[in-house]
Amino acid sequence: MKTEFFGKLKSGEEVHKYTVNNGILSLSVMDRGATVLSLEHLGRDVVLGFDTLKDYESDFLNHGAAIGRVADRIENASFSIDGKEYFLTKNNGEHCLHGGNRFNKVVWKLYSINDDSVTFYYSSPDGEDGFPSRLDVYISYIIEGANFIIDYTAMPFGKTPISLTNHTYFNLDGIGSLILNHKAKLYADTYLEINDKFITTGKKLSVTDTIFDFREEKLIGRDFYEGFHGYDNYYVISADTSKKFNGKELFPAAEFSGRDLKMKVYTDQCGFLFYTGNYLKGPDFKGAVPERDYMGFCIETGGEPNSVKRGKCIFSPDEIYSHTTVFTFERFGNFE
Repeated sequence: MKTEFFGKLKSGEEVHKYTVNNGILSLSVMDRGATVLSLEHLGRDVVLGFDTLKDYESDFLNHGAAIGRVADRIENASFSIDGKEYFLTKNNGEHCLHGGNRFNKVVWKLYSINDDSVTFYYSSPDGEDGFPSRLDVYISYIIEGANFIIDYTAMPFGKTPISLTNHTYFNLDGIGSLILNHKAKLYADTYLEINDKFITTGKKLSVTDTIFDFREEKLIGRDFYEGFHGYDNYYVISADTSKKFNGKELFPAAEFSGRDLKMKVYTDQCGFLFYTGNYLKGPDFKGAVPERDYMGFCIETGGEPNSVKRGKCIFSPDEIYSHTTVFTFERFGNFE
């Protein structure tokens, strides 16, 4: 394990980078936003990101960051609990996206580090970005063999919505190529309807006979057409067989294949947001690679977006939020 100074924020706060390596996977994360900076599989970095802290400060696309308190969009940046209405930060037109402007940008505390894991802690105060009650959050990034594991634990001090995720952009071929020729298989019979503002309505739609059907493996870009800029949709997991990771029963969510590397995703959540990097604009990526659309994809496991409007994803102070997602890698063909 290795700890390095990564830079100073505009606020003057120091940010540090932490690296763990088991010979198969090498993971680097920083405490600002509990952010994944890189994930190398046998020397190939499969995570998009930037070389400097300054670039992360100017990035508005959440590269690698922990997302909360509630991932995705909350319509009209408001919701009610027990008849009381709460008003959130509007950072996506009239809506609240990925919990507002604080959670993924503050400097988290290093809780622990060892040879194969890094754990961060953050106490989100009552009223942060409009959310009620204090929320204590622990996020662990773990490498075990070819498995990259993210464990989330959150403890509310009052009723509050919780749906955490991570916003890493993956490219299994490495930084610089597009992901349109990656193959994807999604374990989902249905996806959630969205309106013209990308807000989910709560209605589940069948993927059958649609471009959203990935139940059989296909190229990510196969069904793109004029006017369709890519996927930004929440899928409901329909897998009925599970796999144990450290005693936890996780269900397969998706599989992705690049030219010679496969990534399988398992989770205990009900679904995931599949995003194909449709609007990537910002600073150059690592190694001065220009950022452009479709250079990475996200698979953001978590609760149904906007479901807080329907009283879902609400936790009481006697409940502990727990969420585990595993990304497991395997090479094939002539891996270089």
